[in-house]
Amino acid sequence: MRPHLIYSITKEIEAEKISGLPLLAIGDSWFDVGSLPPWDTSNILYQLDLKKEYTIVGFARSGQELKNMVNELQNRALFRELLLKNGIPYRGILVSGGGNDLIALAAADQKLDRSHRILLNTSEVPAPQRQLPEAYICPQGLEVFKFRMLGHYQKLIETRNKNYAGIPILAHSYAYATPRMAGIPIVAPNGWLAVSLKKHKIPPELWGSIKKLLINEMFSVIEELAKIPGNRVVAVDTKNLLTPAEPGSKGESNDWENEIHPNLTGYKKLAAYWSKLIDSEIA
Repeated sequence: MRPHLIYSITKEIEAEKISGLPLLAIGDSWFDVGSLPPWDTSNILYQLDLKKEYTIVGFARSGQELKNMVNELQNRALFRELLLKNGIPYRGILVSGGGNDLIALAAADQKLDRSHRILLNTSEVPAPQRQLPEAYICPQGLEVFKFRMLGHYQKLIETRNKNYAGIPILAHSYAYATPRMAGIPIVAPNGWLAVSLKKHKIPPELWGSIKKLLINEMFSVIEELAKIPGNRVVAVDTKNLLTPAEPGSKGESNDWENEIHPNLTGYKKLAAYWSKLIDSEIA
């Protein structure tokens, strides 16, 4: 069955509107909107098909970075829910985060110190290594990115433990996407990561492999957290669930609406996997 969805960016949640098992969802466009007009695609939460009755209280916003999701000043409504004594008895937290942090870092000025960027320009890569995807990933910036991402999740874990210790945090990997100049009109007409890869003069035939490496590194943070029993983190591995878009395509392709957002078919595949995990992990 489909869950009841309540999107609450600012308003206080009324307990009487909750039916079934309550969950919190924090995230970005994969839990919100990834296209214009919004009905061109969907999101994971809309497509869930669960065995039990749930109400999902959503604090997702398109474009939101993980660092802002766990910032108490920028996400006051979420922290109010987590810190309220004798509040709604939430049974789990769903997370879609980190992708926009990565995109922002990839777009960083190439003149910045390497600890503040994650891509290298072709001119910075020794000629014998220019056919190696990993040669274009800045190790200093990657290390800083993963360290900060770890800190963001630790902040969420610590906040959860104050009133909801023991409930699981389910966090996903996104899926392997093809970097391509396919975006959203006005908002990002030429895409997201593809723009940065082109700006860094990285050979287009390496773009897909670089994106896979970055997704793997980002998800490795969640996997490491999941190995620590006390964290109660569940790593939702959806990296290989979708059929990538055709390289060079400009519009909808295979399971993708644009460069970084799945289409309805893609979201249904992702939601089917999420649904099984939610039903098995939420008590």
